[in-house]
Amino acid sequence: MVAFFVYGLAVIGLVVVGIAHPRTPQWVWEFSFITNILILSITSLLSFLVYRREQHYREVFFALWIVFAVFAVAGPLLALTQAIASLEMNVHFYVWYASILVHVTLAWAVTTITVGYLSSVRRRIVHSALASLALFSISIWLYSPYIFDPGLTIGQNDLGEQVISYAKIDSSSIVLNIFSLLMLLAFYVHKYRTDRPIGAYADTLLFLFGLALGIDTAEMTLRQVEFTHLVISQWGIMGVYGAMAVCLVLRLKFKSQTIADYYESQCLSDDPAIDRRIGGFDRLILRTFFDPEKVGTKVFLGTGSARMKVRRTPTPVGRRAANHG
Repeated sequence: MVAFFVYGLAVIGLVVVGIAHPRTPQWVWEFSFITNILILSITSLLSFLVYRREQHYREVFFALWIVFAVFAVAGPLLALTQAIASLEMNVHFYVWYASILVHVTLAWAVTTITVGYLSSVRRRIVHSALASLALFSISIWLYSPYIFDPGLTIGQNDLGEQVISYAKIDSSSIVLNIFSLLMLLAFYVHKYRTDRPIGAYADTLLFLFGLALGIDTAEMTLRQVEFTHLVISQWGIMGVYGAMAVCLVLRLKFKSQTIADYYESQCLSDDPAIDRRIGGFDRLILRTFFDPEKVGTKVFLGTGSARMKVRRTPTPVGRRAANHG
């Protein structure tokens, strides 16, 4: 918690310095840009709180937390570098952080979650490590010219002034985004065929990541269009980030119920008597189209409303009851 407090102060400081600087560009004051910074900061906090409470899907929400943390700092740092008005610093930040680190981190999270989902529990760590190594090798191949020489992205405009040429490095980011989208497609194909559990709302978060990747890819492809179109893309991203924040709030609400850990532990078990489908509609469909006697032997793990809470007996009371018995 101390580390996150320091992290939060750093983000706030970057926002204040970057936005309040007298040389801050006008586009930094766009409502969508500032709102995205705020939403990402909140989402980063929520993802951290979710990760702290996880027991059964820690690796999934750890990867999501890392992504949100990197995203949350990107906006304030961009505002700060723009305020300093140094082309060299802007180039280094854009190449190393906004292009390489952000896209590689997102691709890593999607890859590790997908590979972990496809793999068995025993081989999950090994397969995730091999997938991460392969991903970083691909990333080095895509970005190697710019990692060691960010100045390769500098070009000239019609007036002969030096500017950042986004197209030179965006093509590599587009390829990496397509790779991430293919990994998400593999995840959802496998989930559709097997319906293995991955934690409440985690699949929704990955779907929203897919939408964010699509918007980001379209924005990089259409760099040459008018600036108003880029503002529209920021509004789209803002909606996706807001939906992610809602998903994390719902995850926290789910984890606030003591029955949640028991439910997820049962979902992860191989007991054939457990039916993981939830709700009265599923029961109606099963009893209508399947053998009612076999359906009746199933154990339905519906979480229901907030009233379905399990209150455990304190340890001292349990011991006294055992002694009297």
